[in-house]
Amino acid sequence: MHRLRALALLLLLTAAIALMTACGEENNLVDTLETEPLGDIKDFTASTVLDGHFGKEEIASKDLTMMYFWSTDSDACLNELLAVDRLWQIAPDNVQIVLYCMDPPESRDNILITMEEYSYTGTALLEPRGDLEKLVEKVDTLPTVLFFNSKGEAVGPALIGGVDDPSEDYPDAIDDILEDMGKSSNWKE
Repeated sequence: MHRLRALALLLLLTAAIALMTACGEENNLVDTLETEPLGDIKDFTASTVLDGHFGKEEIASKDLTMMYFWSTDSDACLNELLAVDRLWQIAPDNVQIVLYCMDPPESRDNILITMEEYSYTGTALLEPRGDLEKLVEKVDTLPTVLFFNSKGEAVGPALIGGVDDPSEDYPDAIDDILEDMGKSSNWKE
């Protein structure tokens, strides 16, 4: 009988630890992982949530593109969305911030509602084709932030799992990458 109680207590303790670990990741309590870039996006197209088009021509129009991979059901992403919108508004003229929503395309209405709820007014992508489709398959943690130069080549680190302070950490990463590229970063505020 004591063995059964000990086993039950051990299982309960294991379940509690697993639950706390999962909650920690969802609530962005894990450290940001900086890894090598996940791949280039030299030849691709995607739809925007507003039924537009985004592709290599749009990437070529700026020195640097920050692509923010998110989902409407990720608390960590939603916690950063206001800061990402603010960043989009004040980014240097040679930088663009683009969201890529990992939700299925049939969730377009829910994505638009969430963007409106969080006041995001920038570009948001769905339905990737080409290099972006291959890249999306490699993204397994949200949020994930990737950076690309005007040729669609991955630059800087991949930021996996959110950051402590998106209003400081993402601009710092952008400044560092632009400096490495020999480009200026004149923020609008």
